Amino acid sequence: MVDPGVPRDSTEGGVRLPRWPRPVLLIVSLVLVAAIGASGLWVGYALRSSTEQQIRLAAAPVVATGRVGYQTQQLDPVTGTVGSVASYQYVPPAAGFPGPVVVTQQGAVVGQTLLPGKLIAGIDDVPVFGLPLRVSLWRDLALKDTGTDVFALNTALSGLGLLRVRVTNVYSASTAAAVAKLFKNAGFVAPSAAPDSSGTAVGTAGAVPAAATPPTPVPGDFLPMSTVATVSSGSLIVTQADAVGTVVAATQPVVTAAGQVNMIATRIDILHQQKTKVGTVVSLQAVAGADLGQGTITAIGSFSAGDTTKAGVDQLNGYPITISFTPPSAGATPVQGGDQVTIQFPKLSDRALAVPTIAVRQTIGSAKVMVKNGKKYHLVPVTPLWQQGGWTAVAQGSGLTDGEIVVVSGK
Repeated sequence: MVDPGVPRDSTEGGVRLPRWPRPVLLIVSLVLVAAIGASGLWVGYALRSSTEQQIRLAAAPVVATGRVGYQTQQLDPVTGTVGSVASYQYVPPAAGFPGPVVVTQQGAVVGQTLLPGKLIAGIDDVPVFGLPLRVSLWRDLALKDTGTDVFALNTALSGLGLLRVRVTNVYSASTAAAVAKLFKNAGFVAPSAAPDSSGTAVGTAGAVPAAATPPTPVPGDFLPMSTVATVSSGSLIVTQADAVGTVVAATQPVVTAAGQVNMIATRIDILHQQKTKVGTVVSLQAVAGADLGQGTITAIGSFSAGDTTKAGVDQLNGYPITISFTPPSAGATPVQGGDQVTIQFPKLSDRALAVPTIAVRQTIGSAKVMVKNGKKYHLVPVTPLWQQGGWTAVAQGSGLTDGEIVVVSGK
């Protein structure tokens, strides 16, 4: 029999535990659900807020700046073509020496310089001098002769300091005196006009009746073309010279010489032409990579248009220039005619105020730069001079100062 005063449990013989009232349990459950929901909302808001902030930061422009500074312009390198090494051969002309050609005087010496105005050799007791003639002699010359060949002779004699009067196309008494000096300096007496067996003077001006008393010969008033050979105005090194007593076969050279320097030819634009001059020293490097040392600009010509039907330098528009340089020494990489060479010009001496090129804002007819001063910005008009290496040089008076901050992007 069960005692009605004792609480019953679901388990036989167990003790029944007290339970929360149903209203309290419901309230606790609702609070837990609300807390979990609030936590989810807070986490979602935090994530959303972070994402939105990143989006806003990504959308906001970033102001990039640079500084104004002084820059020195470097002329761009150009490519030139190596010319063949200058060479020279003296072959006695058959018209001047119709008989056996015999070397009777040693002039040029192997290893020494063959300079214009010096004795090349003596052939059949006739001294032969090298002269830098623009037009070779095609005849014997005498007093009062005129022509292009006479003008070339006078020009060469003037360049050697032997003719000290104005150059003309007339074989004058001054020309004869200069020719006499040329021979005397080498230890010879210059030829003079002499009457032949018929009693007429020998010369190219025509037969002139002999005077009753033959005139006194004047050394130098007659110049056989066989005594003059045309040589280069540049110095040459003798590489071969026949010895005295050598009988020379027809068309064979008595003296051979080679140039001391190579020449490089190219054309430059107006900027290079304005910033360089004859005598400017440049650095040379073969396209293949060999360092050729330094060269010197020896000539700058007038502007000329290129010829598209030709190759190499002749195709280019610009100012033709020539550069001389000493060939590499023995054992170094050889340089041959036609090789391509990179020519690097020296830095220019004048410096200019410059800004980063991407900071320049081009508009129709003007260019401006935005300057940043603290939190303020303002546009400054500028006049670009040149661009190189990411910099744009601006003219003086633009209102910019060294070290000033300019906006590159983002504003």
